[in-house]
Formats: sequence, structure tokens, C-alpha cells
Amino acid sequence: MEVTKSHHIDCSEPDADGCYDYYYEYDLYRFSEAETVLVARHYFDDPDAHFLRVEEGGVIRMVSEGDLRGSLVRMAIAHLEKEGIKDIRYLGSQGYAKIGGEAEAERPARRVWWKLW
Repeated sequence: MEVTKSHHIDCSEPDADGCYDYYYEYDLYRFSEAETVLVARHYFDDPDAHFLRVEEGGVIRMVSEGDLRGSLVRMAIAHLEKEGIKDIRYLGSQGYAKIGGEAEAERPARRVWWKLW
């Protein structure tokens, strides 16, 4: 498995007082094996990380239950845990969910899709 990590800041322009309307600071992880890439995001002010999508041969799709049982996800979880991230979730068709758990209704997928690409 190959891992790349990139740091990102998504924010509004500061106002006259130097305050932002929004400010998100996060790392994106790309875990790749052969032609498959698993993308995860970890916000600096959040203890958990989220698997966002899978890319296969240039095609982007949601993380599936089958992916969650695969070796790439297991290796990615191990890597994130070594970095101190213990709560790892994924974005599925019903929103964010614990791996092996139920979706979180308060964070539906339709609200975050624009952030993924």
C-alpha cells in the first residue's frame, strides 16, 4: 500500500477584524494499492477520520460494504491508528457511519458531496 498525505485549508476571506466566515483545516490521505485508491479526510479539530470515496481506474464511487471488508481498508485503518486517529468512519449512501455501525442521521451524505471533489 502506498500512502500520500496532503494538508489543506478551506476558508473564506478574512474580514476587517481578521475573522473568517468559515475555516476548515484538514489532511487528505490517499491509500493506494494497484488501481484502487481509498481517500480519507481528517479535520484538525475532530478526533475522527472519514473514508470519503474510492477511485478505480479514474472512476470515483462511494465506499461500499465490500470495500470495508477488504485489505486496503484494513491497512488504511492501521495507518490512521498509528497516527493517533482511533475513530474511523466512512461516507456511505446513508451519510457518515461507523465501520460496522449505523449511519449518523444528523450528517447526511447529500450535505457533504460538494466537498468531496
